Amino acid sequence: MTFGKGVSERETWPDVLEERLAERFPGRCVEVLNTGIPNTNFHIQWLHFRARWRQFQPDLVLVGFFVYNDTQEQEADELYFPAWMSFVDANPALKRSAIIQRLYYGAFGRIGEQLVYQEIPRYFEPDYPGWIQFEESLSRLRAAGVQDDFRVAFALVPVPMGYGDYPFEDHHRRLAEYLEGEGVPTIDLLDGLRDVVAADHWVHPSDGHPDPFVHERMADHLASAAPWARWMGDCDSGTEQQASGAERACLDSEGLRKGAYELVGPRRVQATYEAGVLHGYYRESNESAGSAASGAYVDGQRAGAWIVLGRDDEDAGAARWADLGRYERDVRVGPWRRLASRMVDGQLEEREERGSYSDGHREGAWVETVSLRSRESRSRGHYERGDKSGLWTTEEDVHGQWVTIAEGEFEAGVPAGVWRHWTPLPDGRRSLVRMSCHVGAEARVAWTWGEEDEGEQDEDLIPPGDDDSAAEQVVTDLETDCSDGVDDDEDGKTDCEDEDCEADPHCGPTGAEGGAGGDDAVGMGRLRTFDAEGQPVRSKKRFLTPSEAEELPCASP
Repeated sequence: MTFGKGVSERETWPDVLEERLAERFPGRCVEVLNTGIPNTNFHIQWLHFRARWRQFQPDLVLVGFFVYNDTQEQEADELYFPAWMSFVDANPALKRSAIIQRLYYGAFGRIGEQLVYQEIPRYFEPDYPGWIQFEESLSRLRAAGVQDDFRVAFALVPVPMGYGDYPFEDHHRRLAEYLEGEGVPTIDLLDGLRDVVAADHWVHPSDGHPDPFVHERMADHLASAAPWARWMGDCDSGTEQQASGAERACLDSEGLRKGAYELVGPRRVQATYEAGVLHGYYRESNESAGSAASGAYVDGQRAGAWIVLGRDDEDAGAARWADLGRYERDVRVGPWRRLASRMVDGQLEEREERGSYSDGHREGAWVETVSLRSRESRSRGHYERGDKSGLWTTEEDVHGQWVTIAEGEFEAGVPAGVWRHWTPLPDGRRSLVRMSCHVGAEARVAWTWGEEDEGEQDEDLIPPGDDDSAAEQVVTDLETDCSDGVDDDEDGKTDCEDEDCEADPHCGPTGAEGGAGGDDAVGMGRLRTFDAEGQPVRSKKRFLTPSEAEELPCASP
């Protein structure tokens, strides 16, 4: 609809809008670029904007949102145009047949409308994949706007199926409420077309795209209904502009700030005031700190949808993050998300955290997803007053199936008790590869077990039990290498002849052993214990099977 199928470029509503704004704001440089792409949904349009148009540094990204297909899955077929009608279009001579004419010109209205009636409601269901994709892409566009300092607004383009008695007015209303709730100004172009008969203004009986007349009406309504003066930083009527240093404000008759306010410099602020108090749109950015924020104030307090951007200067991967959610009276409440990214070994790692806030703290169920290269994992658990609490699990996507790869408990935000780690096997089972015991308020590691915690041969340890004596926790002479043909401890026994090597993989069993939860684990793991200061406790060498490791108590040495 925005691209302008069937009309010339100068007849499209973006070009007409540019003319109207130039007339309304003489002397201002106003340029409207039409970046519409035919037959694409909002997600594809966002990707196209990110790749091609973001570099033009826009002041405003105005989304011409067509309610028919902008939340439709990209693979879905075109509803308007059944295949036999395409065949007729490819053979114009057939259109001269009276029978074909009756079928052709009547079918679009009957079949097309029927399909649209059936499909459009589905596109706005919360669990519809296209809607989920739309929400994700909108979040990223809004975050880009905060980062690059541009506004985002929507113009809802109606389906050309009757404007006075419009069948999808409720969907427009719901969509506008959703967007406004996300802090996105929304203008419904249907309001400028209610006296127009849609079918009289199609570019062709088989193509319901609007003709130049409808494009002009949409542009006229948009030019008059949107708050262009405020978007451009102009003062409202009845106020006067005052500039002082880096500040520019609009003042009312009592000298209080009202309307647009701007601060320029290393810290930039664009805001709206009422009676001297922040009220309405707000955007702030600090390039040196790598931070930015955008949202709205009500009577001096943050309210409604907000986006907050930041970066972690201490992270070697130059991590950046964006928080998206809602405030009530300056306090985070309800659903929030965090989108983060950083470089790991030259590859982009993307992270998303999703859950809810209560009284400014994370609360209840949260899901944290990490994507790196072709791997994706997610962690699930709960928060209490901002701290992780209770059971948390981490799953990895293995050929479309989520497999648990880590599991353990949190207490007051730190790991507690035994944590287990698995690696997925090609046959769908898991191999238990690592365990760790966390104790105390600081989650000190008391012992670890697993193939990845081998250390040096002479640093293998046995965790102390109730019957262990202090004498058993001292360094002993060991056969430090069980495969070098050398009698390391000079006891007359070499390698596997020495009882020190009974459980070494070179000498002992190496077959499959039963793991936790009915899964299979392969091989044996090395056990290490640590003292209260976190230093390794050296003791006699020992290897354990996964089943034996599962029976270890989790306690301090």
